[in-house]
Formats: sequence, structure tokens, C-alpha cells
Amino acid sequence: MASKWTDRAAQLRRLWRLPTDVAQAGQASAHATQTLVAGLAGVAARIESLQAPDGRLAEIPALRDVLAAQSQELAALRAAMAELAAAVPTMSERQDQAMQAQAGRLEAMRATLDAQAATARTLAEERQAALRQCLLRLEELGFDQLTILARGASTGASPGGLRIVTELASDLPPVAAEDARQPRFVSACERLFPGRALQHLDLGCGGGGLVWDFLAAGHQSWGVAGDRQQGFRRVVPGRFLAADLKRPFQLLREDGKPAHFDIITAWGVLERMPADAMAQLFGQIRQALGVDGVFVASVANFEAHDPATGAPLHLTLQPREWWLARAAEAGLRTPHRPLSFAPDDFVRGAANPRCDDWDARWEPSPGFHLTLEPAP
Repeated sequence: MASKWTDRAAQLRRLWRLPTDVAQAGQASAHATQTLVAGLAGVAARIESLQAPDGRLAEIPALRDVLAAQSQELAALRAAMAELAAAVPTMSERQDQAMQAQAGRLEAMRATLDAQAATARTLAEERQAALRQCLLRLEELGFDQLTILARGASTGASPGGLRIVTELASDLPPVAAEDARQPRFVSACERLFPGRALQHLDLGCGGGGLVWDFLAAGHQSWGVAGDRQQGFRRVVPGRFLAADLKRPFQLLREDGKPAHFDIITAWGVLERMPADAMAQLFGQIRQALGVDGVFVASVANFEAHDPATGAPLHLTLQPREWWLARAAEAGLRTPHRPLSFAPDDFVRGAANPRCDDWDARWEPSPGFHLTLEPAP
């Protein structure tokens, strides 16, 4: 019963406050209305200001144009940036290629410099070797001269000297500047004729190196060629005779009798002779050989030319069989006795370190050697 009256009392209080609450709500609504009206008035004023001739509404098209232009510029800038971004890898690749090419050029320059340095070292070594060879040669010459003097052998025109009878040509063939020596060949000849003072003749003797070797070993030796003034000829002038081997010649002793030799040699000579002169030359050799004499020669079978004029130097290039046939026609044959010559004994065609030489043992062989004796 009490709660019932309590609820009724609460309702009465709410009814009592209702007019006051309605009045307060009305006042709040009026204030909100006034605020909205003021805002609309501000909007209307803003619209009026924009619609005025000097208002910003007139600027909108220009602003749109500016914005459009800026948008185009931005698009172009974006495109340029895209192209630049696409070009960066290509530029990087080109730069890498350029750097690689530069590195290759630097490497080539380095290789060239290394090759030049190696060439310079080689030239220096060759010059030192040539100097050593010159010194050794001077020592050998001094020793050989003392040996000749100690043995009492004459290096000039001895009592057994020779003279040559020949029709000299007006233009004698040039003599090789080399004076190739080969003491091994002298030793081999001494084994072939033991206990004998040898009589040796060198046809086309060049500078006379082999003549000197025979003289230094205590034998008698003479050389035949064109010029009298080169190499050992100036040291032992009485041992060299001038002749053109393409023309007939005869070697006579001081008593007028024909001279005969144990050993006749021709190194680098036969191939320089014209083919039609070989019968005469082989005939001369056959007449000059002693009964048991031996003719030894090298025959190059490759082309060679004068470096100054380009003229061919090797005039007759034929196989061994051709040379043996020409020799047989002149009365020379392959020896029927064993000979003591080894490949390294020859003056030419044996890679002689004392001259610019070829080697008959190369393949294919650039030449060969002939060893002949008089046929009975």
C-alpha cells in the first residue's frame, strides 16, 4: 500500500517539473535555430561574394587551365622519369661495357709492354752472348796463332805454296761474310788419314775459317773464292787464291806440277752454281783429288735470296740422285770404304753454332751432304 503511494508521489513530481523542462528545451531549440540561421546567412554572404564581378568564382576557369597545364607537366615529368628509370640499366650496362673495353685496352697495353720488356731482355742477352763469343773468338785466335808459330808452320806462301791458273772474270762472285769454323771436321779428317799431314783445299772458302782450322792443327790448307780481303784472308793472305768456280782453273805447285789434295771441301757452294757449270766443276775436283782423296760438300735444297737485291742465291735445287749422277759423269763416286764423319762434324748443314746454319737432320730435310772419292 505504501509503495503504491510512493509511485504516485513520483509521478506528481515529474508532472510538476514538466513545464520547466519544456521551457528549457524550447530555449535550446531557439538557440540552435538562431545558430543555423546565422550560418545560412554566412553561406549566403559567401555565395554573394563569390558571385561578385571581382570575386574568386571568376578565377575558377583560369585555375582549371593552370591545373590542367600543371597536370600535363606532371604527366610529362612522370614520363621523363619513367624513361630515365628505364635508361638507367642501359646506361649502367654501357658504362660496364666501356669499363671492360678500357680494362681490355689496359691489359693489351700491359701485354705489349711485357713483350717489349721481354724483347729488350732478349736483345740484351743476345748482345752479351755476342760479346762473349767475340771475346772467346779473340782468345781462340790468339791461341791458334801461338800454336801455328810454335809448330813452325808458315801462314804465308810456304815453300810448298800454290798458284792458280784461271781466266778471272771481271766480276768475281761475292764471298760470304761468315768465316765459319769447325775444328771437329779437322779431327774427323785426321781420323780418316791417321798420321798424315793433310793437304786440304776449300772451294768457296768464305772468310777462310776452315783453312785457319787446318793450319792451326798443323796441316796445309788453301782456300779458293772471289774476294781476297775478308775474314782470315787478312791474317793468312798467302793461303787464299782468287777464282771464279764457274770457269776452268788449275792449281799448280811451285815446280809447275798439278797440286793434289787429301781433302777438298765445298760448303754452301754447289747450290749457288748454275746447273750447266757442274760438269766442269766436278771435273776440276776429280783432277785435284789424290788417289785416296775425299770430296765433302753440303747441298742446300731450299730457296734463298739476296736480302739487298732479292736475286736468287740458290740456283740449282735438285735431289741427291741428280748430284750423284753429275758427279759420276765426272769420275766421282760414293766411297767404298767406311768414313768417320758424324752428322755434327760437317761445317754446313749440321746446325754449326759458329755460323748461321741449317741442319740436314730437320724434317723435312732442307738439304744433305755429299761424300765422294775418285772412281778407278
